Amino acid sequence: MDIKLYVEGGGKGSHKRATIKLQQGFDSFFRDLKVSAREKKISFKIIPAGNTQSTYDDFIFSVENSPQSFNLLLVDSDEAIAANQTARAFLQNKHKKWNLQTVADERCHLMVQIMESWFLADVDALKSFYGKEFKEGAIPKNKNVEKIAKETVEKSLQNATAKTTKAEYHKIEHGAKILELINSQKVRAAAPHCEKLFAVIAETIGQN
Repeated sequence: MDIKLYVEGGGKGSHKRATIKLQQGFDSFFRDLKVSAREKKISFKIIPAGNTQSTYDDFIFSVENSPQSFNLLLVDSDEAIAANQTARAFLQNKHKKWNLQTVADERCHLMVQIMESWFLADVDALKSFYGKEFKEGAIPKNKNVEKIAKETVEKSLQNATAKTTKAEYHKIEHGAKILELINSQKVRAAAPHCEKLFAVIAETIGQN
């Protein structure tokens, strides 16, 4: 068996090096699960597939043409999601032309509200990356980062990093490197949908 996680970011239209860096970032973020999969001789590939639509297209292509694989979709929600709403239902409602009726709930996942939301769960990693000029006070102190609006996440990162030697947060230049640094345990504790994704993959691997 193999696991394929199609994730929003990089992919088509992006510089190849940037896509590779993003894949490395996600590989690092999911390192514990990748180690467990390797020990069970299970292939676990993380595939940056571009924008939201391209990621869906690649995911559905694999669902239809590689049904033996455990195919997973991971995209930004870009907005809040109701507590009782599944990621699949949310995506089907938001993207009317998508066809997720035959896809199981456990195959659809969200970064709520964006990938950068995860960064706010590990301020220590941000401080380590940006250095002493990082303005920690600009980061919201919400224990559930998924409750922080997308615009607030983006603005807080801009304000916190504006005067650092690395300059203001830049998705392509900084995103993948920060992914490599953040502690997945902290993110899972602060982002319920991230925890759901980890739980599904762990169960698929057969992790105790």
